[in-house]
Amino acid sequence: MTILIFNTDIRGHHLEYFYNTYCEAIKHKEHKYIYAIPSEFHTLKNQYNWPPCENVIFDTDNDYSKCRSGNEYIRAWHISRLICKIIKRHKPDAVFLIILMQAMPFLPFLLPRNIKLHGIVYDLPRYETRIGQKLRDTLYLRILAASHSVGKVFILNDKSVADELNRKMHDDKFAFLSDPAQRIDMAQISNIRDELGAKVGDKIFLHFGGLGLRKGTLEIMKAIELLPQRTLDKSLFVFSGRVNNDIKNEFYRRLDTLKSKTRIVVYDGFCDSSFLYNLCYSCDYILMPYLQSYRSSGVVGYASFFSKPVLGPSDGLIGQLIMDYKLGWTVDKVNGATLAEKIIEMAENDDQHDLTEYAVTHTVDDFTKVIFDGINGEL
Repeated sequence: MTILIFNTDIRGHHLEYFYNTYCEAIKHKEHKYIYAIPSEFHTLKNQYNWPPCENVIFDTDNDYSKCRSGNEYIRAWHISRLICKIIKRHKPDAVFLIILMQAMPFLPFLLPRNIKLHGIVYDLPRYETRIGQKLRDTLYLRILAASHSVGKVFILNDKSVADELNRKMHDDKFAFLSDPAQRIDMAQISNIRDELGAKVGDKIFLHFGGLGLRKGTLEIMKAIELLPQRTLDKSLFVFSGRVNNDIKNEFYRRLDTLKSKTRIVVYDGFCDSSFLYNLCYSCDYILMPYLQSYRSSGVVGYASFFSKPVLGPSDGLIGQLIMDYKLGWTVDKVNGATLAEKIIEMAENDDQHDLTEYAVTHTVDDFTKVIFDGINGEL
């Protein structure tokens, strides 16, 4: 059997997912796997060791430009058309999408009848606060449930949602999928506190990933502006990741104002996995005050693996995970004032706790087993 694995992005958490599934795919030599992914893969793949295998092919020759422009429906249409074009080339028996909703609502209606569609759902209507998006995502889930071309739909990081959907839809195609903490070789990790400019007794607050409005990046800057000097004197703030255009001007304007008051280190651009691991190991706290908290985040896995407390929202799936696994502090409303209040408290805190429960119970092995068992069970 041939399985097509597709996504329009290859950076960050997406690359981790591809690598995890690749390491599992090479064990299933009875099947052939086609990875249809952007050509950026060739510049990013050296972050991991990809053992050669004859049953896996990388197709990086597709044009994704139309899939990245226009509104979500235009993008979804072009993504669906591109997938159908790739299907004609490789003739797979099944298609697995890293982000299933990016091809909705069109793909289930365009697929050949003999092909099963599988994929991961990140955006969960239960936690969505925007009425339009909540209704849209609910409709998409109903389409997936009703479509005979759809195999397994993997609900990321909330088992109760998967169970509820199966009960309401009178089906069993919705499956819980844990968002895994990565396998990390601690022997390769370095403490880079000196490199970051931290003094003895300093607390390092790390904010990483794609830095933008929905990640609460500007709210962190506003919070720093409100901190008393005694807190600023013993704090170091590290921002790591590409600063998105939606905040770039304001971010750097606020940064220029704050430079004379406190220490802020900014790595604006792509950060490879080894550097990210060093940052997580070296910091004291991880800031993730997401304004959109209705989907899972790989930051949770990193925080748990390195046992670093987080500061995040109390609502949504993110808030639920922080509270369920006792991963740190939360605020009911994300803004500069509420974050500043918690950062002051965190800067004075010296308690250390084992926060690794999430990492222990959300493993890469469980992640890949659920996906491959689900796909293979439908072939």
